[in-house]
Amino acid sequence: MIGRVRLAAALALTVGACVLAGCTPETVPTQSPQETSVTQETLNEQGLVRSAEATYRRYLNDLEVVSEAGNEGYSRLRSYLSTAAYEEESKSFEQLSARGLHTTGATKLIKFQQQSANLRDGKLTAYACIDLSDVRLVNEAGKDVTPKSRPGRQTFLPSFAVRNRRVILMENGTWAGDSIC
Repeated sequence: MIGRVRLAAALALTVGACVLAGCTPETVPTQSPQETSVTQETLNEQGLVRSAEATYRRYLNDLEVVSEAGNEGYSRLRSYLSTAAYEEESKSFEQLSARGLHTTGATKLIKFQQQSANLRDGKLTAYACIDLSDVRLVNEAGKDVTPKSRPGRQTFLPSFAVRNRRVILMENGTWAGDSIC
């Protein structure tokens, strides 16, 4: 699901679903996802939300690096994603590369807010307001092919799970309800 959303977003960028081609993050220090480990002592709603947000910011940062590099080195995203999500991501990056598309510019994570949490299962779903106004979709010739109709801000619905004491991204769909932006 992540990959299909990313590919459609990267190619169209019209409905604000720009998870790949439009969701390049603000610059944050790069850290390993393992640095956001979750233990029984920290597995409370507030701790899970903080860990998920930190993971999401680092994921977005690395996503920006990969996309601006012409979609090369996407394997660096593996540690942030579930196996199924990574497989979808891989397909999307390969398709984007085949079309000669990449992004430039930085996305800003404006707001990250819990939607639901299940501490027993170690799962969290959140709303994420992403500012895309500085992000451009660029073709091989360096031409900006960003659709004029793409919104400047979009609400995403990332879901996370705790696996091996780490918070990983399971899915990063768009939110169709009222925006939190």
